[in-house]
Amino acid sequence: MLSVDDLASFGAPRALVDLWSANVAELTDIQEKAVRAGVLDGATNVLAVAPTSSGKTLIGELAATKCFLGVHAA
Repeated sequence: MLSVDDLASFGAPRALVDLWSANVAELTDIQEKAVRAGVLDGATNVLAVAPTSSGKTLIGELAATKCFLGVHAA
């Protein structure tokens, strides 16, 4: 199981990893699957279908973060 701190090794900005890890220690199964599927690479589309309270919001935040950084890095 991935911890939130592991997100930095997948390309998440360290400042955001620190913010997220202040509230969440480990990723849920669906979050880990999304990370391993490429949600943080900025090029992969991910469809997350899961029950309420399974962690879909964080998946969206991860995808939005990479999209924002990709657009504003140029």
